[in-house]
Amino acid sequence: MKLKIFTVACLTLLGFATQAQETQPINPRHEFSIGLGGGLSTLMYKSDIANQTNGFGGQAGLGYTLFFSKHFGITTGVDINLFNSKSSLDDGWGNSYAATSMGGLLPGESFTFSYAFNDFTEHQQAWYLTIPLMLQFQTGGKNKFYAAVGAKFGFPLSATYKTDDYTLSTQGYFPSDGRTYNDLPEYGLGKYENQKSDGDLDLDMAYFAALELGMKWAVGVKNSLYTGIYLDYGLNNVQKTDNQTFVEYTGSEEHPMNSLVQSSISNEAVTDKIAPMALGIKLKFAFGCGDVEAKAKAAAEKAKQEEAARQQAQAAEAARQKQLADEAAAKQKAQEEEAARQKALADVAALQQNTASDSLAKAQEAQRLAQQQAANQQQGFKSELEKPVDNYKINEVVLTPAQIAQLDEKIALLKQNPDVKVFIYGHTCDLGGDPINQRIGLGRAEKAKAYLISKGISPKRILGTASKLDREPLVPNTNEDNRKKNRRVQLVLQNN
Repeated sequence: MKLKIFTVACLTLLGFATQAQETQPINPRHEFSIGLGGGLSTLMYKSDIANQTNGFGGQAGLGYTLFFSKHFGITTGVDINLFNSKSSLDDGWGNSYAATSMGGLLPGESFTFSYAFNDFTEHQQAWYLTIPLMLQFQTGGKNKFYAAVGAKFGFPLSATYKTDDYTLSTQGYFPSDGRTYNDLPEYGLGKYENQKSDGDLDLDMAYFAALELGMKWAVGVKNSLYTGIYLDYGLNNVQKTDNQTFVEYTGSEEHPMNSLVQSSISNEAVTDKIAPMALGIKLKFAFGCGDVEAKAKAAAEKAKQEEAARQQAQAAEAARQKQLADEAAAKQKAQEEEAARQKALADVAALQQNTASDSLAKAQEAQRLAQQQAANQQQGFKSELEKPVDNYKINEVVLTPAQIAQLDEKIALLKQNPDVKVFIYGHTCDLGGDPINQRIGLGRAEKAKAYLISKGISPKRILGTASKLDREPLVPNTNEDNRKKNRRVQLVLQNN
């Protein structure tokens, strides 16, 4: 019946595929899928007494995949998984343990209880709800190879065991009278045929390493049919051991049968580990929406538009610069023409003045020489005033005697020219960071200002102080001698 259901479901999915429109597919960003799988699906365990046989089962569920690129995506969803297994005991296998008599047979007396089985076969079945979390890779093209790897988290829904008909033989040895009783079925000691046992298995959450690979066939524009194989390998022990006795003695007049026969895999003394495992084929139909390449196309289109806008802005800026250049050239030409006109007028005036008296010419020459001399004196004053006060030590702002002597020369110049105003700048070499050099340069300028004021220079004549850091070296900072020259204070003449 299970095989028929699986076959019908597969044929239904194939029907969807054959009815789909043959169109050039795209790569959807979102995929919602419904899938079926079947094959080896068993509870794996090892036992020293039970012979385990793997069973078949399957899975069905819903899935969702988010593709973050053309080739890669993250898959999750929910699946229902069925696991089947079978165990059997060798005929005559049994065990014994100390028990206490009940009912009318030597009540309360301790004895050795023994049991043995014949024709014992047990079937186990477990249903799990699993949630996958897997990374999926797929190739390009219309029909793709795909592979998914990751983990699955399984939550038990139900787990049961059921036996076929078996024979149970029990006996009890009582040391008080030295006798062994095996023919008192009314007290749970005897032979019981055609027995059956069933019940629930207490299983824990399962963790799987999951692998799936196969082919992804394009069905229409965005839909796909997956055909592949899958492997879900349980990593942890799902057995919840409670140390149940395999056959629990309950013999009495009220309960003459040793009826509490537990599952052969419910005790860790019988089975050391139980792990679910599934290996089979899978068929999945996926419905796509969105386009994983649309985002990339939109980004490319946006970049194209931005590039066109940038080129347009560059062209507009080039046109503006050309216009400015043309205006500057026209202005220069006008200035040259005005200069030529002024020169012509000057030449005419010069010709008209050739007849002037020699005294006027001499007076004019004397005035020119005086102006030239005054200009030379002003230039020499500016050069001396702005001559650097240098040779500061690293990180030093306090004035040395040599630097005080240099400042005294400038104080003398300032007193000779009471209308002159200055701005004081402090400089550093390239050693140290900007915050330190800013503080040191400003400190040097402030110390120089304080000294000038202490020597009678009016604070109104000092327009301000500032630090130039190491931005305006006099010479390259390649050695200590050059750095000493760059560590300086300069007074800069300011126009009134």
